[in-house]
Amino acid sequence: MVSDMFESFATPMQFLHYTVLPPGTSIGAHKHGNDEEFYVILEGTGEMELDGAKHPVSAGDIIKNPPFGTHGLRTCDKNELKILVFEVQVKS
Repeated sequence: MVSDMFESFATPMQFLHYTVLPPGTSIGAHKHGNDEEFYVILEGTGEMELDGAKHPVSAGDIIKNPPFGTHGLRTCDKNELKILVFEVQVKS
């Protein structure tokens, strides 16, 4: 069962998601708390926003979103953007 899978991690994993963003869509700019979130770009191209600065991203890129940072991702062409997103809670 998926929920049991996360309980078996030895790390403070919050979530792990495979996501497909259709052309013309985005994960709007947002902020998390005391955690690190990673975006792994599997296929396609996009634009990552990190604390207001925009960066082009493409397959093979890994983006680290720091604790309390604002970030978002949008597609940049007529193709899907396939990503793996995972979040780990930062230990105090």
